[in-house]
Amino acid sequence: MANRNQNAYYFYIDGLNIAKYIESWAWEYNDIDAPKSGRTLDAVMHRGRLTDKRKINVSLVPVTATELAPIIAGLRTQYVTIRTNMLPEGPVSYAAYNSARSGGISVIGTDGIIRHKDVKFNIIER
Repeated sequence: MANRNQNAYYFYIDGLNIAKYIESWAWEYNDIDAPKSGRTLDAVMHRGRLTDKRKINVSLVPVTATELAPIIAGLRTQYVTIRTNMLPEGPVSYAAYNSARSGGISVIGTDGIIRHKDVKFNIIER
């Protein structure tokens, strides 16, 4: 298997590639079942699997406010377009939304620049 150049990876949120800021990345594929799916009284599961949806949990390296501002602004919109080649299935593009964003301040340097740490957010397929 050939090594992929790290610079070849991308993760676009509405046209902004944030791959260089990603510290860790975790993906999930969540099944979506039909409304009448569930267990009957004999404890047998009856599923009507309709599809699955992607969920990505992202953590960023420490970033400056200047680097972070456009990322957070993009996530605060109702829906975003995601383009990435970092999922197991390879390159994809899909509509998604974000439901949680968090972070803190790591350090305020002697130059007055704030670094935000532990910045985390999720991206859920629409």
